[in-house]
Amino acid sequence: MEFLLDFLTRFAAQLQSPTLGFLIGGAVLAALGSRLEVPDAIYKFIVFMLLMKIGLKGGMKIREADLDDMLLPALFAVLIGVIIVLLGRYTLAIFRQPDLREFTLSPISAPGADWCGEKPSRFHSAPHRVLQ
Repeated sequence: MEFLLDFLTRFAAQLQSPTLGFLIGGAVLAALGSRLEVPDAIYKFIVFMLLMKIGLKGGMKIREADLDDMLLPALFAVLIGVIIVLLGRYTLAIFRQPDLREFTLSPISAPGADWCGEKPSRFHSAPHRVLQ
């Protein structure tokens, strides 16, 4: 029970952080279907500040941490990353897509490019077989 109380206390404290506030606010706005648009300059500034905050906090924690305490989790993180990539490569190979190297996109409309019901235009690029 003490663990749950400690978890809820820390969670409530984290809810007051601006980083998590932006995350939850953005998720709520997206779920409600809002079309909120942030101007590009403000967006870049917010992203810059959040990345700086994360980097500085992480740097301070790493400076305070003992190298021996960080080495094992870092090695496991690398190992798990490699395993995920290998699993994805060999399990997703089951659902292999056709070899797309046979096709190319041409900036000029190919004859018969209206195979998808569209009229060929000057900027239309349709896949066609490469002659070998």
